[in-house]
Amino acid sequence: MKIGFLGLGKLGLPCALAIESKGHDVFGHDSNPTVQEYVQNKKIPYKEEGVNQALINSNIKLVTLSELVKFSEIIFVGVQTPHHEKYEG
Repeated sequence: MKIGFLGLGKLGLPCALAIESKGHDVFGHDSNPTVQEYVQNKKIPYKEEGVNQALINSNIKLVTLSELVKFSEIIFVGVQTPHHEKYEG
């Protein structure tokens, strides 16, 4: 299945990687250039168990928003979840 993720931050990226690991084609879009950069470079700047290794092995395709809509059979939207900084990591 072709699955799109709108938002590849701390929520969207781990979910996208987990779904990709089950054999699905995953497309991703994030409006934040910093997020786009760390996905392209395959290294996240925060602690999340297993994500860096999964990202190294990933074939997630970064696409424009219109491409995400065009290519995806289903789209997940990962919205920002504000929380206290003591819960980081």
